[in-house]
Order: sequence, then structure tokens, then C-alpha cells
Amino acid sequence: MRNRGTALVRHFIVTFAVKQFAGTQFSYAAGFLPCTAAACGFDLTAPGATTVVKTRWPRSAVPAAGSHGCLLAAVLTRSDKPGAGLHVWEHNNLAQKNLTIVDVLPNRVFTLPFIVSNALSKLPRNFKLELIRPTNLPALQASFIGMRLPRGTRRRTWIARAQPQ
Repeated sequence: MRNRGTALVRHFIVTFAVKQFAGTQFSYAAGFLPCTAAACGFDLTAPGATTVVKTRWPRSAVPAAGSHGCLLAAVLTRSDKPGAGLHVWEHNNLAQKNLTIVDVLPNRVFTLPFIVSNALSKLPRNFKLELIRPTNLPALQASFIGMRLPRGTRRRTWIARAQPQ
């Protein structure tokens, strides 16, 4: 969550829905509600401030492995909510992330590709990735394997491994 407004946000709710991609764009509220899960937050203090909200995704709501799901999120505040029929690109309080559902087997290697930034991004070129090991999984091993393709240079690869704590 990022406060893109000009005032303090005292309280907010983030609703999450998981829907199968049907080849059309989702609009509010039909695509976003009913929600699968929700989280609330308080005092997103200053304009530009960020916070992370977490909620549980019920196992019964996880689509079948191999399917193309969409995670839809809507931020609702007392004075700012999306209007009916609006799409993600039409309101800052709506978000969509396309998903590929995988069934990760215990004790198996799993590679999760993701993009941190691209050449057109307005993110700073220097950033820090942090891998946080769940406290209930002290033996979990994980690593980052990344590729960077600077303009005018050949392909480079970097690897950062998480060390046991």
C-alpha cells in the first residue's frame, strides 16, 4: 500500500479476490466482490508512505494447479473508493496481478520467475531485495538467481544465496 494522496489515511481495508481469467478485463465491483480475503490497516501517515498488509488465502479458494488466475485487490477508505464499472487503469485503489497456479511439492526445487524492474520503470536503478525465511522453517534453503541486461552490453548473471541463520 502506498499513500498517493495528500493527507493522512487513518484506516483502510484491502479486499482480495481470486478469479479465473476469462479473457476480459475486470471492473469494480463485479470482478472484485465478493472478496476472498481482506486486511485492514491504520495510520498510513504521510503522503508517499508505504505499508504491507497480509491476509490468509483460504485453501478452498486456490484455483487448480496450472490454471491462470488473477489476484484482484481493492483499497477502500472512508473518503476514497472506486466507482462502479471502473478498471484497474482508471482508479489508483484497484490492482490486478496475473497468476499461474503451481502445486509446490515438499522437498523439491522450485523456480519462481519475477521481474523487479525494467528499462521503462521509474524505480531507482539501485535497490535491495530481501528474502525473509519464515521462523517456523529454519532449514528452508532459498536463493535469488537474476539476470540483468544493461543497454549495449552482453548478458550478465548474478546469484545471491540465502545463508542459514
